[in-house]
Amino acid sequence: MNRKQGRLPLLVKLPSIIVNKIMPQQYRYIITKSLFILTLICFTSTLSNSNYGQGIDEPLFTHGVASGDPLPNAVIIWTRVSRHTLSPVTVKWTIAKDKKMTQVVKSGELITDRSTDYTVKVDAAGLLPATDYYYQFKAGHTLSVVGKTKTAPLGNPVKLQFAVVSCSNYAEGYFTALDKIAARNTLDAVIHLGDYIYEGTQRNFNSRAVLDSEETTIVPSNKAEWLAYYRKRYAVSHLDSNLQHAHQQLPFINIWDDHETVDNAHKDGSYMHDPQSHGLWEDRKAAAKQAYAEWLPIRGDASRIYRSLKFGNLMELILLDTRLEGRDPQITNAADNRLYDENRTILGNTQRQWLLQKLSSSTATWKVIGNQVIFSDFHVEWAAGTGLFADKIQQLENNLLDYWQGYPAERHKLLSHIEKNKINNVVILSASMHCALAFDVFESDEKKNTPVTYVPATGKGSLAVEFATPSISSANFDEKIGFYTASAFEASINTTLPLPFNMNPNPHMKFVDLDQHGYFILELTQQRAKASWYFVESVLVPIAGEELAESWYTDKDQNHLQQDAEKRE
Repeated sequence: MNRKQGRLPLLVKLPSIIVNKIMPQQYRYIITKSLFILTLICFTSTLSNSNYGQGIDEPLFTHGVASGDPLPNAVIIWTRVSRHTLSPVTVKWTIAKDKKMTQVVKSGELITDRSTDYTVKVDAAGLLPATDYYYQFKAGHTLSVVGKTKTAPLGNPVKLQFAVVSCSNYAEGYFTALDKIAARNTLDAVIHLGDYIYEGTQRNFNSRAVLDSEETTIVPSNKAEWLAYYRKRYAVSHLDSNLQHAHQQLPFINIWDDHETVDNAHKDGSYMHDPQSHGLWEDRKAAAKQAYAEWLPIRGDASRIYRSLKFGNLMELILLDTRLEGRDPQITNAADNRLYDENRTILGNTQRQWLLQKLSSSTATWKVIGNQVIFSDFHVEWAAGTGLFADKIQQLENNLLDYWQGYPAERHKLLSHIEKNKINNVVILSASMHCALAFDVFESDEKKNTPVTYVPATGKGSLAVEFATPSISSANFDEKIGFYTASAFEASINTTLPLPFNMNPNPHMKFVDLDQHGYFILELTQQRAKASWYFVESVLVPIAGEELAESWYTDKDQNHLQQDAEKRE
């Protein structure tokens, strides 16, 4: 406590001391009233010039700072102002070359208010490529922490590195992996493939309390209520210290998956959205998009999130929306013949044509597709004959239809385009399944009697590679079905099974781990694209150790995976 704060009790006592000990009885009323007014003036002045005032009148930056969507000459910087009034707030921003914020290169100010939930988002342009910058915000007398960001390169960068993450459920664990990512000083950005928040609060794996208990009984039924609902979830998630630290140190590149809106969302709704009790789907979807645009450092209003970002001639990052843009409703039975309808789409016609054009026209060495869900075929029907999962195997097979596996005709169109146009060096990033996976991607569709041309031993016939990131905290296989069942499934899923099977159900699956939380580092050079998976020891504590699991790579123009013999990057 500073000296001014220490005097507050004495100021409060002064009137009674002076009146009772010094003044005659007949003057006490007049003197008491005058001294009381004087004391109020002194008390208010003391508060306004001390730390007491911050939290009453002064804005605070309790949700940290963030940056994202780096371009060679621009980057988004973000924060949120927290205060106890409803008045608009003027916020100043500064970008500098040094952490002490003395070498200022850009600055400005804007006004934020209730319409944007007091969030602040600046598209800061006029910057230099491949350059580290520092940024800070100020509102009133309060300064935010200093954030660090980086612009994208031009020309021919020697190497790029990205942390790839997804599925950060606040209710199911700490964002422990983000603490490790924040400490990496060689990264160009963090790529978040979706499920940044979770719309439900039902599950809790003994980790931490989440939201007010009233949230489980109040069901939003209009746009305003849904907007408040989603805003609160972003606000809670942004209180995680590891998330704040990662945002403070690195630019993020975000796309949404389903839980930013509702489980298993598609363009027209979800099995979890009941119009009778939840209101119009379009209102809910608009509210989810608005909150997403407000709370994340994404360029624009998020009305359309599929986009591409170039990192010199080394990489073009092609980001998709497989949820809200054009997805047809999921088919929930793997035996349903409608699954193979030529017109079924996960992207929508407009986005698919955009993607095909991007792949054909890109001059980058690596064409990296960032998408929300598993792209490759994933065969699990064999497990029914082994006793694994018992009656749950059909449910698991049906659940996979939420991925590209549920839209085989569109996957065939994409792979046919890659093969026909001889497009090399396509790397697919995926998530949502809460497990670590690496695939050779090849064309095989038994329903269409397509010849199987893939040779697992050599990778011949593979058209691309796929890397899937595990969850940051969302429940894995072992946390859902038990450790022993998950381990047995993992051990069998991509190995040759004994008689009567005598086959490998997933020979194109080169790496699998079903029960670890973490992330992978994507490293790109002119000759190689490599993914290295790191798993954290626990998500039940905010800080824990990590270890490298495995690394897999593809060399330029080879389009198939090999395991890295080195233990470290």
